[in-house]
Amino acid sequence: MVTVSGNYVGFHDSITGNFNEGKIVFKQKEDIDVFLEAIKNSLIVTGSVTDIGESMQLTFCSNPGTSKTILLWLYPERSYGRIAEENGNGKTYMLTEDNVHIIADLLNNKKH
Repeated sequence: MVTVSGNYVGFHDSITGNFNEGKIVFKQKEDIDVFLEAIKNSLIVTGSVTDIGESMQLTFCSNPGTSKTILLWLYPERSYGRIAEENGNGKTYMLTEDNVHIIADLLNNKKH
């Protein structure tokens, strides 16, 4: 199971006027594979990156009580995305342009 949470999957509440962080849960293998493939194909970033906070968190849960969180910056309009482990080794990885758009499409389809 993969839970995606954060501003990218959030929504604007028309009653309160507030922006609410959203959450989407993926349980289908083909959906989970999209995220795993993007991680597998990512390349380590050797230069500097912005210190702007992530737009989403991906929480992978393979067994009850065990999980791993990956931070995700996703900007499909710029064909840009990167990931880093939460509390990880400090390394950041760049997603391929194709994977940025595949993830964005998957999220947009699940949001509606």
